[in-house]
This record gives sequence, structure tokens and C-alpha cells, in this order.
Amino acid sequence: MICLVKNKVIKFNLKTKEATTLLTNLQLANGIQIHSDKQSVLITETGAARIVRYYFDGPKNGTHEYFAENLPGLPDNIRVTDKGNTYYIGFAAARLRNHWSLLDFFAPYPTLRNLLFLITPESLGIMLFEKTMANYGIFVEVDEKGEITKSWHDPTGFTKMISQVTDADDAMYIGSYAHGHLAKIYKRHS
Repeated sequence: MICLVKNKVIKFNLKTKEATTLLTNLQLANGIQIHSDKQSVLITETGAARIVRYYFDGPKNGTHEYFAENLPGLPDNIRVTDKGNTYYIGFAAARLRNHWSLLDFFAPYPTLRNLLFLITPESLGIMLFEKTMANYGIFVEVDEKGEITKSWHDPTGFTKMISQVTDADDAMYIGSYAHGHLAKIYKRHS
């Protein structure tokens, strides 16, 4: 089993109960998803606006690379679509060209950002994050190489701070930690 624990990727052997650290120093890692190749996992780094790909098997075993960088938002979770080889990325905050972002401001200084998180009460940190983010919702679909193929935008902010997008037969369900509702987008069938 591979999981995230405090900005680290950990492999846990269920039989031996042994844990091995595979990857460290991630910037606010939130989501993890097995890649369609079944040899790697995709990890969202909210604080760096990117997705890391770590190989746990195959010819690249033990290595990592950036799967998607400079994303249009700060990624929260990543989930496979019903196609099986593309992924939805929900963004906790949109990164808009003319809008100042607290996390983007501190992105080049992860040590300073971590220090601020340690000394700032969590409720104050969340309030500052929410007050400085754009009132805008966004999620994207990326292919198996990390290229954006589709994007969905809510410039009204009715559904913002998107935590996850999940496929169902006829619709996509969008969860947000800012709202008490799920958004539902019906799929068009050609």
C-alpha cells in the first residue's frame, strides 16, 4: 500500500507491517492516485501547483518526475476518470493572472511558508488563505502524460475550492470543502 503522510510518500507492507519512505519534501501534498500504467503514482503538491509522478515498479522504479507543472490552480485531489487513462484534478484555488495568491507568493520559500504555518493558528491560516484566493472554481482533465485536455470553470464562485471530482455514469460530481453541497455536471452523450 502506498500513501501520503506529512508531505512524504510512504510504502506500507501489510504483511510485515514495515513502512518505507519513498519520497520526501513535497509541498503540501494532498492527493494520490495510481497511474494507469500500474507502475507509478501521481501526487498533488498544492503548495507548488504541480503533480509529481513516482515510479514504484518497472524500468524507472525508485525515480520521480514532474507529471504536470504550473497548473492553473492549486491541486487538491486527483482521481481517474471513467475512461481509465485520464484524470480529474480539483483545484483548492484558481491561479488567475491578475489575482494575488498567498500560496503562490510563498511557493519559492517553502521553509518560510512551513515556519509560518507552524506559528500561525490553523483557523487564522485558513482564513488568510480564503480571503486572498479568487472567488473562482476550476477543475481540469489531464491525459496520461499530464497534458490538460479539458477544463471546467465557475467564475461565479458558486462551486469553488474544489477538493475532488468523481465520475458517475451520467455525470461528474464535484466536492468542495467550502460548501455544504455537491455540484453535479451532466455529461453530454454524442
